[in-house]
Amino acid sequence: MDLELIEEQNRLTCTQVTEKYNHAANIANEALRRAFILSKPGVSVNSICSSVNTWILEQVQGLNYRESGIAFPCCVTLNNMIQHFCPSKDEDVTLQVNDCLKIELGVHIDGYIATTATTLIINPSPSEPVTGKAADATCAAFYASEAALKLIKPGNTSKMIAETLKGIVANFGCSFVSGSMISEQKRFVLDGRKVIALNEESEEEQEEFTIESGDVYSINILVASGESNATHADCKVHVMQRNVHQKYSLKLNTSRQIYKEIDSKFSVFPFAVASLEDVNKARLGLSECLQHNVIIPLPVLNVKRKETVAQFKNTVLVTDSETVNITRKDNIQIPYVHSIYGVEEKFLSIFNQ
Repeated sequence: MDLELIEEQNRLTCTQVTEKYNHAANIANEALRRAFILSKPGVSVNSICSSVNTWILEQVQGLNYRESGIAFPCCVTLNNMIQHFCPSKDEDVTLQVNDCLKIELGVHIDGYIATTATTLIINPSPSEPVTGKAADATCAAFYASEAALKLIKPGNTSKMIAETLKGIVANFGCSFVSGSMISEQKRFVLDGRKVIALNEESEEEQEEFTIESGDVYSINILVASGESNATHADCKVHVMQRNVHQKYSLKLNTSRQIYKEIDSKFSVFPFAVASLEDVNKARLGLSECLQHNVIIPLPVLNVKRKETVAQFKNTVLVTDSETVNITRKDNIQIPYVHSIYGVEEKFLSIFNQ
């Protein structure tokens, strides 16, 4: 594709571009609200994710665009797990009192993406604040997310932003975990060239850059109480993504059928295995796809069982005059928590910008 055309398709000064971002965000915001309302004790994670994904697809039906739909499947990830939990019925779990949930999803309109996430704690005594590690992680993630919204503006450097956010989180005795990052988004591209990886393990890979007007970013804040060391959870992979950079002639008919279904339904975006037409048949076909790297797994990771992970995620459009959070959570209640820690005085001025 012509580079000038690609640039034009990602230009925020184009009214049609910003309209599509906002349209995607409006659907994502309402979808998140619906998932939030559904998340109650005794309700299954599969039912929440399936209901919300179905609703999103209903909203984009009939739109006059080449492609629109789910940019990231609805996930409801529990407690010490980090991301990507949207089980099929054979691995389904029901929500319990005291669970800490990370609800995450994404929508795209004609390839223009809005992703969002929030944390919900099922508090048995809603009039009393949640305390302890869940409160520490939630506070740290919330304040880091709010600070990022203030710091993502033209002229600020990736290094300064990363150091500031790490300082805020550390003061709560918490740490960023795998997947926590600020990543540039383009049309049909979830993770672009500019990335601020906040997890310590990713520090060596950092390439400093400056925020510019016209940029679009996904701010994915994932914070664990205590240490950030992550391991694979004891469950199947629920979310996968087609690898557009890898070609291979699949040998098995089942594999070819599954790959064709993935290509036609989900395009370049991550998808829930539970959303495939025949999950059991799909897992057989996916084996060859995974073996030859034409499909990429997005595994469920977790930290130590005694720890808790909290998440807040926003999509922002950077302009000369302001940074616009198109995934504001005005209709979603922030968890009622109390931490013995707080934001250091040297960082307080950020929140008044």
